[in-house]
Amino acid sequence: MAQGNRKSDNLPDDQEPVSLELERQINENLQKLYQQTLDEQLPDHLQELLQRLKKQDQEENRVK
Repeated sequence: MAQGNRKSDNLPDDQEPVSLELERQINENLQKLYQQTLDEQLPDHLQELLQRLKKQDQEENRVK
């Protein structure tokens, strides 16, 4: 990671930064946890809403 981009760079003085390996493991576990949510299908009513919004956006872009 680039210098200054790690969350641990902004810790209060009384907290020690986590190691790069621990940070990598935390990131990997969070990605695994949330991947299940990302893989879930949207409910039908939300899919329909997205389709209507896309159609509306396409129609507005044609008018411009």
